[in-house]
Amino acid sequence: MARSLRSSLLMLGGLLVWSCTGDQTPLPPRSAIVIGASPIANRGQVENLIPKLFPPPDLRQQANDRLNSIQHALLAGDTQGAQQQARDFVAFAGQLLADDQLLQFQGGPPDPFLQQFVRSLFAFVGITGLEEDGAVEVVGPDEKTIVTQPQQHAGVRVPGHPNRRKFLLVVSALPVDQPPLTTELRQIPPFYEFSPNPATGFGNDKKALVGLCQDEAATADIPDHFDRIRIAHRVPAELGTIEVLDYVFPDFLPCANPPPAGGLGGLLEKLFLPRKVHAATVSHGGAGGAVQSFSPFVAVDIGSVPSGGGSGGVSDPP
Repeated sequence: MARSLRSSLLMLGGLLVWSCTGDQTPLPPRSAIVIGASPIANRGQVENLIPKLFPPPDLRQQANDRLNSIQHALLAGDTQGAQQQARDFVAFAGQLLADDQLLQFQGGPPDPFLQQFVRSLFAFVGITGLEEDGAVEVVGPDEKTIVTQPQQHAGVRVPGHPNRRKFLLVVSALPVDQPPLTTELRQIPPFYEFSPNPATGFGNDKKALVGLCQDEAATADIPDHFDRIRIAHRVPAELGTIEVLDYVFPDFLPCANPPPAGGLGGLLEKLFLPRKVHAATVSHGGAGGAVQSFSPFVAVDIGSVPSGGGSGGVSDPP
């Protein structure tokens, strides 16, 4: 597989000497992207989209230079470096989106081309999480709910804000064998990266609601999900401080079950139902939490260390 990738890239490096910076006939706004295509095909898709998104001459040349630099890193065997450059390229495009500097398509927004651009670019450098279960969405001042595809195992409801500039949100699955947080708490897959471009935060009075499904096999030994499973992430993301969020029901995820009825009914259920039946009754399938910033998100078992480590209650969605 690696040899095939390298061979394709070497052939591509010999064929592509310079990138076209002239205008071309626009692509259809929602033409299909074949994520499983060869590196040459994905590179070509990105190259074809650059004239649709980046205005000439300077910004378009910068975009072509970034793509060529990624190509050189792949040819040199620096896949990690190429992937970081690809993320930086997406951040560059996201900033231009916020500054309203991307080209319009027949008087409309560049959103379809931008979504295709990110998917093709990530496929080109071998970032597979977007293909496995992910989302690429432009978020403006209005409230917006985003759920990953095709598995629908993660999502977010972004609150509306009249003064917010557009940003590009990329949500992608992370490797299940590499828990992303530095914590003693047990981390429950799947794991997801939520990446806003440019960086975007939310006020304490109007937070975003992030939700994740939990793998059933990974939670089978946890007796009460609503008491013990919480969403956690890094706050701020670059500093690595871990925040464990209060539980909020993520009603936009198909996997999530609402909390059991409280009051006397809930107490009687806990007292009289057999433990195994009760455990099945309170399996929530998915958890959510209200956040002020985006980063990698995971579910954690707050009962997996003696100190607990998390907050307790069940809250209503913000």
